[in-house]
Amino acid sequence: MKKVKQLLQADLSSVILPIIVIFAILAATSEGFLSSYNMYSVFQSVPIFVIVGLAQMVVLSLGQMNLAVGSIGVLSSVVFGIAMQEAGLPASICIILACGAGLLQGFLQGVMVTKSGINPFIISLALLSLYKGLALVITSGQPFSQLSVGFKEFGNMKIANLFPTTIFIAILVSVVMYILIRYRRLGKKLLACGANGVAAVYSGVNYDKTVIAGHCVSGVLCAIAAILQVSRFGSVQLSIGDDWMLTSFVVPVLGGTLLSGGKVNVIGTFLGGFLMVLINNAIVLWGVSSYATNAAVGIILLLAYEVDRMRKKMMTNQAKNAVEREG
Repeated sequence: MKKVKQLLQADLSSVILPIIVIFAILAATSEGFLSSYNMYSVFQSVPIFVIVGLAQMVVLSLGQMNLAVGSIGVLSSVVFGIAMQEAGLPASICIILACGAGLLQGFLQGVMVTKSGINPFIISLALLSLYKGLALVITSGQPFSQLSVGFKEFGNMKIANLFPTTIFIAILVSVVMYILIRYRRLGKKLLACGANGVAAVYSGVNYDKTVIAGHCVSGVLCAIAAILQVSRFGSVQLSIGDDWMLTSFVVPVLGGTLLSGGKVNVIGTFLGGFLMVLINNAIVLWGVSSYATNAAVGIILLLAYEVDRMRKKMMTNQAKNAVEREG
């Protein structure tokens, strides 16, 4: 029992161990797992999972949830598609516009959360439908496939015939988020508001601005994930983001982020994204029906929630013991 508690307290250990176990099992049972083609496919999926997980992680740090991650992503990708296919703008400008769209959507969500008095869960659920509906209305359900050749090639470029260039974008984004959370004032404010909003306000933190800023960062990250997915498949599809919501919760929680707020782990979120890709890859290699993926994600989310609850309980007990020792 003591070793189990130590494992739960070691956030990275609780995600690294499953990665090692699943990797070893796949290497031993599936001949094609270690092939360059399959490993490239695995690494190509990691960036999207990681960045979507980071987008949710920022909002979870506040003790809130962003159910609209997928819808923010698809509407941002539509802006990208219009800018590139219809307006003929360079890829760099299209990326900026898409990220701006994600920022604007996150800003709207943050303002509604802080100013409306409506439960944040309800707001993000409503915006999920609103953003997706806007994307469908704007495009009439039609994809954007006439994108620049250079942009399409970038999404499928390889380094050493194994690593996609997009994996390095995910690493860069993770480093930026690590610096933001660990060393910047905004990161400390996000965690303070998530741990205890009232105490944060009494400490001089502007709660409303911090919440809005957190949702803005989440919106931009959703847009980046959508752009990477567009570059991978070479077109703007209205199905972008449809399977992000559950995954966005599982990835950070597996890495040590608390659903209740106040504690996040960027490195753990990155590893959680890799773990989820391995699980999806195992389902494919073992010939399990693709319909089982959602069921597997649901089960993992339930297990992750239980781990989250146990971690929170242990943190509370440790705080109580510390107070008793000081007293």
